[in-house]
Amino acid sequence: MAVKEVKDEEILERAYRAVIDELGIAGFTWFIRLTQGGWGNWTEEREKALERFNNMPLEELVDHIKKHSKGPKKGQKVL
Repeated sequence: MAVKEVKDEEILERAYRAVIDELGIAGFTWFIRLTQGGWGNWTEEREKALERFNNMPLEELVDHIKKHSKGPKKGQKVL
């Protein structure tokens, strides 16, 4: 499949699923924090976030990410 045939939303969904499959929900949460910045004190909020995301069905998690994802900021490196 050629990448140009795929919509942005599908690329994001496939990428997020690949990260979840490879690293699990905790690794995915870490990935999002690393690539999209964040707010507040991550150390204090981590347990609540992990509990919420670990108990969320995958489709709901993907929808949540799509709704709240802003992508990298201009000039931000994505590892």
